[in-house]
Amino acid sequence: MTPRRIVIVGAGLSALAMARAMDFRLDRLAQGTVEVTLITPSPSADLTPLVPSVMSGTLSPWQAAIPFRPWLRHVKVVHAKLDRVDSSTRQLQLSGPSVEASLCESPLGYDALILAPEPLVASPSDNSNEVPCPIDCARAMDLRGRILALMTSASLNESSRHRRAKLAVAVIGNDAYAASIALSTSRLLREASRFVDRVAIDEVAVSLISTAPDLSGGLGPAASRFVQNSLENEGISLHLDIRQVTIEGSNLALCDRSNQSKNIEATTVIQAQRHAPQWPGVEPICDENRSGFAVKATGELVGSDAIFVLGPCAIDEGSAMKASNTPASVLVQAQRLAEQLVPSGRAFVKPRAVREGIKLDALHLSLDRGAVLFGNRAIGGLLGAVAAQRAILAVGPSSWWHLLSPLIALNARSARSNGPFPSLLEP
Repeated sequence: MTPRRIVIVGAGLSALAMARAMDFRLDRLAQGTVEVTLITPSPSADLTPLVPSVMSGTLSPWQAAIPFRPWLRHVKVVHAKLDRVDSSTRQLQLSGPSVEASLCESPLGYDALILAPEPLVASPSDNSNEVPCPIDCARAMDLRGRILALMTSASLNESSRHRRAKLAVAVIGNDAYAASIALSTSRLLREASRFVDRVAIDEVAVSLISTAPDLSGGLGPAASRFVQNSLENEGISLHLDIRQVTIEGSNLALCDRSNQSKNIEATTVIQAQRHAPQWPGVEPICDENRSGFAVKATGELVGSDAIFVLGPCAIDEGSAMKASNTPASVLVQAQRLAEQLVPSGRAFVKPRAVREGIKLDALHLSLDRGAVLFGNRAIGGLLGAVAAQRAILAVGPSSWWHLLSPLIALNARSARSNGPFPSLLEP
């Protein structure tokens, strides 16, 4: 009997959630019934919502990543890159270490393909002031080093005006992840300024520029208010619903929907506008405010056969809006898709942050800023932060992460008095 071949493609939280859901389903199935393969270029999954906390220094890189192989008993992990999807013959063209070592064949056939990619960021222009947004722990550490070097350079200037110019940072993005990057950047600069000569906290300026009027990703007005209030309380300047941004050196010319223009100064511009990856054979939808793959209610890609999309790159076909892609909702979507593709088998434990039939979700901005979304209400504070962390850490291999989430949230607050480097959980 030929086993049914299910292939998962991805490298982040969505891919890990889908792979673990499938791993649980296969736990009690007879061998040879279903064969699941995970195609990933990385040996570990970076938990994307926690990456900004790595940049701010609240978490270490090892705390925001989970290795694939030790925790997937029934799913085959292949380190390769997807080059092309041939939906007519149901084959994938792959390249990478596993293919070169003959550990995986290419082309690779499939009966069901699950695309669970993390969004990519656009490459910065030739302007030396522009830097890409960190989408993994390695890039987060690179940006952290650049910002701290900027702080050191600013401290060498005796002029307060020159220091303010050097420490002006702008983040360009239109979702909650961009808001999280802006929040972490502001905290890193403000905390580092306390340990650097001459630099005062009020000389740090962080701005967030968005082409959308809502930074919550379509989660509703309560979530939108929570995000805006969190950023404003941190002293971050918001420029929302901007139609066009022109960057010339350190000057940013902004033009909004009503054709009103204004200029802001920023020595460092973090490009946090994310877009869905493109593979020959599978083309995403791209317009001014969104980029992703149109999917049906079942998660199947519109206009294709046996291809499913999970995670931040999925766009609901009916509403033309991104589906709820918070970590909690991704876990539930992975559970439902696993049940759909493998009807029998062991069920993946669903997070308590999301209940069937109840609009209960969690929004994560930082380790001490999160919100429980219940209907039209957003409940913040420590409760919201812990709930958002539990939803993220629920994809992890063991429950001790859940026990640590209140400690992590409290550590994020206490770290402000200890500087930008220490972490309670540092090994």
